[in-house]
Amino acid sequence: MTSTLELQVSAKKFTDQVLQTLLAIPRPLPDPYLGMQLQRVRYRGASLRRDVMASYQLLHVNAGHDQGPGYNAITTRQTQLAVDVTVDITAEANIAANPNRVATPDVTIDGTLIFDLEVKQSSIGVLAL
Repeated sequence: MTSTLELQVSAKKFTDQVLQTLLAIPRPLPDPYLGMQLQRVRYRGASLRRDVMASYQLLHVNAGHDQGPGYNAITTRQTQLAVDVTVDITAEANIAANPNRVATPDVTIDGTLIFDLEVKQSSIGVLAL
């Protein structure tokens, strides 16, 4: 038996919700390393991408006799979640000199975090993203 599940989600609503969740949940900063401290992570935007090709295995059930490896190999576009961030790194001495304030960053890094989105079925039959 083969079944198909189709799920449609508004990309704009999905990325807006991801960004709002990241902004709403405070995360503790890691410990200082070599006298430097990650001071702040700013999330600037979130978007979906479909410009990366990926290989997948579509599993199928063999009908009582050998019909091959039990899967079909396909190549298709992979959906990714891209989150634009700015990271501020400051010397511990700069933070100590400016208590209870955001110190001027010594290093600012702009980057994009990329997450591959895949839907998998868990052992209890629940789909997870």
